[in-house]
Amino acid sequence: MTGAMWPGFFKVALLVRESRFAGLFFMIALLMGCEDSSRLLVTSASELVAVPLDESDPDLVELIEELQESVRTLPSSAEMRGRLAMAYEVNEFETAAIAVYQQAEALDAGDFRWPYFRALLLAETGDPGSALSCLDRAIAIDAEYVPAWLYRGIWLTALGRYHEARTAFEHARDLGAEVNANAGLAQVLLAEDQPEEAVVLLEPLSAEVRHPHVYRLLGRAYQALGRIDDAKIALARGKLGTPLQWRDPLQRQKWGYTAAFGVQLVHAENLLRAGRFDEVVKVLKPLRSRGVDDDAVLVNLSLAYARTGQLERAFETLREGFAASPGHFRFHNAIATLYREQDDIERAIHHLRMSISQHPTQAWPYERLGELLRAEGRYEEALAAFDKALDYGTDNPEAMHYNAGLLEGVLERWPEAIDRFERAVALNPSFTMAYVHLARCLAEAGRLSEARPALAWAERLDTHPKDVASARRRLADLEAGRS
Repeated sequence: MTGAMWPGFFKVALLVRESRFAGLFFMIALLMGCEDSSRLLVTSASELVAVPLDESDPDLVELIEELQESVRTLPSSAEMRGRLAMAYEVNEFETAAIAVYQQAEALDAGDFRWPYFRALLLAETGDPGSALSCLDRAIAIDAEYVPAWLYRGIWLTALGRYHEARTAFEHARDLGAEVNANAGLAQVLLAEDQPEEAVVLLEPLSAEVRHPHVYRLLGRAYQALGRIDDAKIALARGKLGTPLQWRDPLQRQKWGYTAAFGVQLVHAENLLRAGRFDEVVKVLKPLRSRGVDDDAVLVNLSLAYARTGQLERAFETLREGFAASPGHFRFHNAIATLYREQDDIERAIHHLRMSISQHPTQAWPYERLGELLRAEGRYEEALAAFDKALDYGTDNPEAMHYNAGLLEGVLERWPEAIDRFERAVALNPSFTMAYVHLARCLAEAGRLSEARPALAWAERLDTHPKDVASARRRLADLEAGRS
């Protein structure tokens, strides 16, 4: 970032931060830089920002009261204020956290965390302008922290300040965040109506990371260029909508202050989805030691134990769950997963059927049941299971149609198989293997002229060249009249 892009008072704060007068200069800068600063700074030296506490959550009450007492005991300690702010934030007292982060910043102008954390919260609450002001103060303290530059680029893009956003993303890229920075730059280029330049960035990026967010950006660029078929493929690959994320090590400091049960559970579930199983155990195991028998806690903890190689503990946790809630369908789903991973197929099938008997309208056990029955060669039962998953709203209908199509193909019921694969590709035009098998089934049914374009589309997707080549050889044999 060039000096011209900084307000003058930020230059002052940067130059004097090592001085014994840095706190005074910082408070002057703070008063000049944020619209709401003066009101909060008046109270920052002495007042405690309180929050309403629910006595039904004693762990949360105990944690917050201990941190508040530490602030009362050491009112001039920025660290104590910052710890209280982090506890407020992760336990969903965001407004109070914003105020206390500002108090911590006023007490210690040289600690990157307090303006940085405050900036993130301000952005989350819909105030990117104020967030940028705080973020710039953080960057003045540490200009090498990569996530700060990525956030700066995103917020500037949202505000339509594209030139500055480009500079922020380029700086992040120089610091090593190439994937996220290039995705951000592509978004700036699309906003500036430069789809050709965006494609130059996004095509190699999509080949490297294969991430839905990148595919969605690429699809938008193709649409702008009139490349309709390419856009159709890219947008299908990006339809899951998963955001592009990055590591932010400082954020992890906050989760040690999580006490509210619901927040802990959500945090554990996010960790589970991210594959951070050891951390899931660290979050949920203390809840079990306090006697928490919540179904989601027990299920998630058992899965985390299993993923960390502690299978006996995983089964023991689920047995505790069955004792607390006899026959609960979630415990059957979880224990079926464990048995499946141990290749104990019959027990897995048994528990999936038990789950279905207790909650007949859930799709997930039907999906797993269909897969297990197919592996056992029980094709008609597997087909029925996949159809039930579709009836009850599976999250992945193209996979269910594809799986059913494979079974119909094994049974040489070509019209039924063709129908299934056509449904799969209609839902997901980037589903290469569905196109491959559609082409095969069309060819086996004697519909050679329809098989060729299906196979050509699979070849265009360019993800399974060996399967495409095998299907093409079979098509050539059939065209030559050889069975």
